[in-house]
Amino acid sequence: MTLELKALIECIKIAILNKSSEKLTNLINSDTFDWIEFERKLKFHSIRPIAFYAFSKLNHTECCIPDKITEMLKHFSTIQTLNNLQYTVETIEILKKFKENKLEIIPYKGNLFIHELFENNQLREIGDIDILIRPKDFMQGVSVLKSLNYEYTSYLQIKNGISYDLAVQSMLDHQVLPELSFVKNIFNLDFHSELAPYFYPYNINIEELLDKLESKTFNGYQTLLPNSNAIFWMIVLHNGGKDCWVKLKHLIDLYMFMVKYSQATDWSLIFAEAKKYKLENLLVQGFNLLAQVFDYKLPTYIVSQCKKSKPNNAILDYWDFAKPWTSIIARFKFERIFINLQDSNFKLLSYFNNYIKFYSIPRPIEEVKRFYVFPKKYTLLNFLVKAISYFYYRKF
Repeated sequence: MTLELKALIECIKIAILNKSSEKLTNLINSDTFDWIEFERKLKFHSIRPIAFYAFSKLNHTECCIPDKITEMLKHFSTIQTLNNLQYTVETIEILKKFKENKLEIIPYKGNLFIHELFENNQLREIGDIDILIRPKDFMQGVSVLKSLNYEYTSYLQIKNGISYDLAVQSMLDHQVLPELSFVKNIFNLDFHSELAPYFYPYNINIEELLDKLESKTFNGYQTLLPNSNAIFWMIVLHNGGKDCWVKLKHLIDLYMFMVKYSQATDWSLIFAEAKKYKLENLLVQGFNLLAQVFDYKLPTYIVSQCKKSKPNNAILDYWDFAKPWTSIIARFKFERIFINLQDSNFKLLSYFNNYIKFYSIPRPIEEVKRFYVFPKKYTLLNFLVKAISYFYYRKF
């Protein structure tokens, strides 16, 4: 690990694990410590509030932190704290409106994890509101969001002059709309109709999680929220299954779950579910990282299961690489990690076939305009055009 990555990990240990600041002080005082690289990795790993908190615990007479870094962290953390409050109030308004319309939704990812797992909710960095809804209710949900003055995100490219609503319905029918982005004033909202696109090899779907709801309070508002089992699989599926634990923020969510729910969790049931969902190796890798990086003492049953798989050091390498997978090299590195983390029954050819099919289908709404669209039957050609357009514009 580089000095900068070690410093990020020490920031987490100070802020989340209440560890001493001595190691962090020694790291940032090194003559070879690169503050520019530290800032780059800090942004990628999405832990700026954690770094701000950790630096506040340092003895500033013993270390020299550049004013630029201090001001950046202070400004970002202040804005993040205000945004978290506003996002919470807005999420409650959304929950109320959907309840009035007899539509079942749940908060998803960041907003939910902050509420359920973090005692200090200022420490988790978030950038938007995530809402999960059943596919059959998606279009009604779109109407509710519009009644709350949400609009389709402006960068989405509409084709053929058709309406957004017809375009969205068409994409739902073709199973190529796992989520859709909306905007309202300062709020960015991702509206999810699936846990993941169908090309992922996992056997877990939205209905399984929505069947695991219980009545709770969300910042004072009584509503249905996922139980601990559903929250756990949200973390493992998104942070591990989709993103392969390549950001430190991903691992922090898992750690916070373990702190709150580990003793009350039936780990033999969890591993049986992991095998069923085809997420066993990804789960093991997450636990291995907790033990290796955070010195977390895993429950005995988990330790026995983790012995079946070796830690994947490519994840640690990517933590240092720390670049979004929107370039050819980064994408190659990421996909290699993804493939190597799959369970033994993973079918590589089937995955690639589904991946190509998913991204080849021309959509009436896309973030990146394709250079050219072939007739639908030319699957490979449409995929290649999509890939070229993606790498040209550096985003999907």
